[in-house]
Amino acid sequence: MKFELLVLSLVFVSLALKAKVSAEVTIGTYADPSHPGQCVLQQLVLSPGAVAKHPEMCAKITCHDNSKASIVTCAAMIPPEGCTVGEPVDPEANYPNCCRKKIICNNGLVFNS
Repeated sequence: MKFELLVLSLVFVSLALKAKVSAEVTIGTYADPSHPGQCVLQQLVLSPGAVAKHPEMCAKITCHDNSKASIVTCAAMIPPEGCTVGEPVDPEANYPNCCRKKIICNNGLVFNS
């Protein structure tokens, strides 16, 4: 029984490591005349050097000089063969933990990326 659990655990870890994830970065100007030099996205106002979670999606925003900001988002996940990507595990978590998704495999295994 212990050996079977060990083998199942190793298969689970192996599948989790095979799921490929990468991030996308977007850089843009987020200026607002009422907040010169800061980055403004909806009601979020950041000073240069500040980092925050995006107000509407799983992403991290970093404010740079001159109201420029970089937004790092979750890119497409490629699941292992015989598996599909499911719903986010914790969409309210901070980036990058909000990127984690359920992986559902044809053999009945379900795990979090």
